[in-house]
Amino acid sequence: MKMRHSLSAFGFNWKRFLLTAIAIDALLLLTGCVTSWVAEANSIVALLGPAISAALEILAAFGVGLSPAVAASIAAWGKDATTALSQVSTLIAQYNTAEAGAQPGILGEIQSLLSTVSANLAALLPTIRITDPATQAKVIAVFNAIAAEIAALVSLLPTLKSASVMEDHTAALLQIATAASQCKLRSAHAFAKDFNDKAGVLGKKYQIAA
Repeated sequence: MKMRHSLSAFGFNWKRFLLTAIAIDALLLLTGCVTSWVAEANSIVALLGPAISAALEILAAFGVGLSPAVAASIAAWGKDATTALSQVSTLIAQYNTAEAGAQPGILGEIQSLLSTVSANLAALLPTIRITDPATQAKVIAVFNAIAAEIAALVSLLPTLKSASVMEDHTAALLQIATAASQCKLRSAHAFAKDFNDKAGVLGKKYQIAA
């Protein structure tokens, strides 16, 4: 009679093995969790610049009935936002080479810059009044895509800042995962797709490279 052997017969506990493997993977993920996420944020920031430029072009082309004062205010915001995003890119580069003790402070500077950009855009959106309601809805959708992504970045940064100094890796990982879910931040790829879906309605030339 053929004998059937299994690892469990020799005391091998598959459940314990799998749980251990998962725990190890989670800890390895956490080791580079904040750094990896900051890298993803850098990819998002790199797309926000072209997205803002495209949104301003859309407003110039379709903003029939938009007051000169509002148009000037939005153009000024776009210029300031582009400058801020450039500074954020520089800070992210500094973060990647900074000592651990300096990284939370750099994240704080990034948060401050993006918070200003986000708040100023939020204040401007209600002032956009285009003659044709259907066109206005499409233009607002484009700006809202940008506003939502910046706001989500701003919301997650405090969590990354606190997680970067936490000694309890498991708690830090859970904190980041929960915050990322709550703020609904999209990946760079997902943001580009969402923006292009909305901008593409007004013309493919307004879409950005993903």
